Amino acid sequence: MIIKLPKDVQLILSELNNAGYKAYVVGGCIRDRLLGLRPKDWDVTTNATPKQMMKVFKGYKIIPTGIKHGTITVMINNEGYEITTFRAESEYDEHRRPEKVVFIDDIKEDLARRDFTINAIAYHPEEGLIDPFNGAEDLVLKKIKTVRRFGEEINARFIEDPLRAFRAFRFAARYGFEICSGTLIAIESLEKEDFKCLSKERIRDEISKIILHNPLMLDRMSFNMLDVAFPDLIYNLYVKQNHPYHIYNVYVHTIKAVMECYDSLELRLAALLHDVGKRDTKTVDDSGITHFYGHPKKSAEMAEKYLKELRYDNKTVEKIVTAIKYHDCELNSKKAIKRIISRIGIENFELLLDLKTVDILAQNPKYKKERMCQLWDAVEILNEIRRNNECIGLKDLAIKGGDLIKLGMKEGPEIGQMLFKLLDKVLENPELNNKDDLIKLYNELKDL
Repeated sequence: MIIKLPKDVQLILSELNNAGYKAYVVGGCIRDRLLGLRPKDWDVTTNATPKQMMKVFKGYKIIPTGIKHGTITVMINNEGYEITTFRAESEYDEHRRPEKVVFIDDIKEDLARRDFTINAIAYHPEEGLIDPFNGAEDLVLKKIKTVRRFGEEINARFIEDPLRAFRAFRFAARYGFEICSGTLIAIESLEKEDFKCLSKERIRDEISKIILHNPLMLDRMSFNMLDVAFPDLIYNLYVKQNHPYHIYNVYVHTIKAVMECYDSLELRLAALLHDVGKRDTKTVDDSGITHFYGHPKKSAEMAEKYLKELRYDNKTVEKIVTAIKYHDCELNSKKAIKRIISRIGIENFELLLDLKTVDILAQNPKYKKERMCQLWDAVEILNEIRRNNECIGLKDLAIKGGDLIKLGMKEGPEIGQMLFKLLDKVLENPELNNKDDLIKLYNELKDL
C-alpha cells in the first residue's frame, strides 16, 4: 500500500528519521486518503519527546501547541503540522482528559488509545500501513467500530470520553457508514449523567456536523444522547396528532421535516425544533381533533433556550427562533405578507418560507398541493414586492422621525408609535408612501 504524502510531510518524517527517531503519519489523514479523499490536516506521531522534537526542528518556527500532552506544531511553508509523541493514557479526569500522559516507544500502543479502528491507522513510506486493529478492513466494510484492547469493557472508549458517542454518529453520517452492533450497545449503555461532563460547545459542534451530513442519524442516536442536546424533543414520539393535516406523531413528523431540508444548518435546526413545544400545548376538542394552540410561541421559547445553551451565535439563534415563532402564520394576502416582513425582515422571511415548505412536505400528502400553492403565491408576492421596491419597513418610509419633530412632535417614544401607525397605512396602500400624503395622514392621526 503506497500513500502519496505532501512534500512537507515527507520532510517532517525524514528530519525525524535522520535524527534517529521513529515517525508516522497517523489518524484521520490516513483514513481519508484510504477513502480517496483529500485530508484537511496531516498529523505525525513519533517516539521523540517534545524537547527532542524542538531540537530536531530548531530551524523552523515551532508553536508549543500542547507540550504537556506531547504535541508541538511545526510551521513549514506557512502551514502548521502537529507532531505528537507516542503516548499511553491513564484514566480520564471527568471523562474529558487523561489524568496522566505517559510517553512511550511503541506505535501500536499509541494507536490502542484512539477512538475508532478507522482512526487507529499509521503509515510510513518504507513500512506501509501500521494497522493493528484492522481499521483499513473496516473502511472497506464501511463500519464504525471502537478500538478495544484485550480484557477491556465494551464501553471503555466511551467512558474515557463520552463525546466519542457523538463522533461515532458524525463519522457514520459523513461517510455513510454503519455503526457496529457492539459499538451501538456500548453507546446505549451510557447514562445521561455520563454526557453532562461534556462542554456544550463540543456537543454543538458534533451535532451540527451530524445535521449537515445526514440528519437521519439524529433518529438513530440513543435516547440519552438526543435528550442531552435537545431536552424533551424525543418525548414528542408519544404525542399523537389526530388532525386532517397530520398522519404522523409529532416526533416522526419532525424528523421527516428535517429530511426534506436542503443543506442549511439554520433550516435543519429550525425544522428540528419547530414543533418541540407541541407536547405542552396539546388539547383535544369535542370531536376528538387534536389542536396545539400557541405551540409556535412555546416552541420558539424552548428552541431559544436549547440553542443558547449549546452556544450557537446570536444571529443564528435569532433567525431560527423567528422562523419557528411565525411558522404557523397565514400568508393568504399581500397585506399579511408585508406585515410579517415588516416585523421580521426579508432574510428571516425567506427562512420562514423554507420552514413552512418542509413542514407541509412532512404532513398529510393529501393536502400538499393545495398548501404548497399558497406558498408559491407567497413567493410570487415577495418577488413582486422586491421588483417594485415596495415599502415594507420604517427604513422604507418616505417620512422619518426628524420630519415629525419639524411638524411639532416632541422627542420621545410617541414618534416611534406614530411612524408605525403611518407604516401600517402604507402597508395597506403603498401609493401613500410619499411625503405629502404622509404629512396629511399624520395630521389626521395625531389628534386621535
